Amino acid sequence: VLSSPMIGVNMGALPYPIGRALAAIMVKLGRKYDYVLGHHKFSDDGDFEHSPDKSRERYNYFEKIKRENDRYKSNGATWAWVNSALKATSQMVKEARKIIIPTLLLQAEVDHSVRKDSQVKFAAKVPSCDIVEIKGSKHEIMFSSDSVNLMFWSEIFSFLG
Repeated sequence: VLSSPMIGVNMGALPYPIGRALAAIMVKLGRKYDYVLGHHKFSDDGDFEHSPDKSRERYNYFEKIKRENDRYKSNGATWAWVNSALKATSQMVKEARKIIIPTLLLQAEVDHSVRKDSQVKFAAKVPSCDIVEIKGSKHEIMFSSDSVNLMFWSEIFSFLG
């Protein structure tokens, strides 16, 4: 069971080949630990509206945990992360046919982190893969409302039988 898997990094309007070349160049220039444009170090000033979450209560709960424990703090993307992620996600799609067990790919309805078209290409290559879009969700599907979580868990339990 894959929950909004990072198969294909969403780079917005930047075409994939340009993004991949830019990330590789930035790494070679020694800028691998610099944040990509628009990303930054973890901040205690959370922003629910621009988060990958849909439930304010779950967002606030997890933000509190992150503020209290450095191990859970996440930062924005660096050039090294983008470079590695682009290589890895490309490889995932190429190797998808090797997955021989039944697979369920749960897609967020609104996902600003992941390219849905890459998830579809991946699923098409897996011999037995079902894709289910979870309506009303963002990238962090489990941080959605109770009704969305009910749909999410129902799909998983149904798939697992």
